[in-house]
Amino acid sequence: MIQSETDYVLAVLKHHTQRLLGGENTPELDVTLAFTISLARKSGASPDQIRQALKLPTISQRPVYYRN
Repeated sequence: MIQSETDYVLAVLKHHTQRLLGGENTPELDVTLAFTISLARKSGASPDQIRQALKLPTISQRPVYYRN
């Protein structure tokens, strides 16, 4: 349920991520994702919320060979 600007921006970020995962890979989509991430940060989203919207693994979920 969208209750704040942050929730809305994260929902938009999830939508664009699904487009990318669906095979759509254009420069415009790259710019849109970057802009939406910037908006998410400005609206108060935490890095964890953004990571979850992008479906990126947390450090503890990455394979050992990806960790620093």
